[in-house]
Amino acid sequence: MKVFRIIAVLAVLISSACVNQPAMQQSSLQPRKSVAHHANYDASPVYSSGIGDLVLRKQVFDSELVITGEQRFAGSIGSIRFRGKEYIDVADNGRQLQSAVSYDDLGECDNPTEAGTREDRGRKTSSVLKSGVVRGSTLTTVTQMAYWAPPNTRYSKPKATRTQGKDYCGARPDALYTRNKTVLSRDVLTKQVTIGVAGMPNVIDYKVQFQVPEAHKTAAFEALSAHLPREFSRVDLVDLARGRLMPAVEGAPRDKPVIMSTPNGQHALGVYSPMLPKPGYTYGWFLLPEVSKWNCTFRERDIRPGNYNYEAMVVIGTRDEVFDAIVALPGRLGR
Repeated sequence: MKVFRIIAVLAVLISSACVNQPAMQQSSLQPRKSVAHHANYDASPVYSSGIGDLVLRKQVFDSELVITGEQRFAGSIGSIRFRGKEYIDVADNGRQLQSAVSYDDLGECDNPTEAGTREDRGRKTSSVLKSGVVRGSTLTTVTQMAYWAPPNTRYSKPKATRTQGKDYCGARPDALYTRNKTVLSRDVLTKQVTIGVAGMPNVIDYKVQFQVPEAHKTAAFEALSAHLPREFSRVDLVDLARGRLMPAVEGAPRDKPVIMSTPNGQHALGVYSPMLPKPGYTYGWFLLPEVSKWNCTFRERDIRPGNYNYEAMVVIGTRDEVFDAIVALPGRLGR
């Protein structure tokens, strides 16, 4: 009988441990000790929790909007479906709708990433989903991020970003090797994703908090990046002052919200942040051979251990619906 009682107690403890209620308050996130994590780059999943996929659903205009935080990507958004269209490309762990950070101008050589490592190859994740919950119109996760590049390895840049054929880390010709000594970082990301902002159903509020465990000279917090199928090939910028679209040409300012859409304008995804414009805070857009991408990046200096909070908004619909919502947002938010 004692054995059965012990088993029963263990079952209760395990069950309790799986009920997670993350919050965004700064005081709720304390620095964690480094977790030993050895590289195991095989084809089998490396799921760190039994939380499963987190599905957020809400009626938006004439269709249901379904946003999924996928367990295989440590809770990062692996799917956005609306009006019969999938908006997210998930060919590897660097795409999705997700967050990442890079330190000290080292680019991918010191680059904690929410969805996992480049070696996970879209089949598993080396990041750790600590907790996740969906309540009403909000999805919340806490994820300990893995480094994008393998530890202690000579860095090789993607062909599209090589400078004169030379491989070095980010903007640092003096750095040839990845800085990280482990696969799993000590950086923790908390995010809250909410459908509906200021009475606008097609606006998705995206709040993130980066918990930084150690000091750095600089950081580029990619608070939000969206990787869309390549058919989202048109890029427009929103001139909020004039209330019009402008083409995203080479040399265009990086302080204007971005909209990516299909050529017919029937499917579009845009980004707006109430924290821009500000020096060092930028929007970005990239039409790559296999994927279209926009992002919202916050560059900071003199980084101290602690929490860094950012907010961006994802806007979905037709090109016209996305444009109208972005133009209206500053007034609706009172900013």
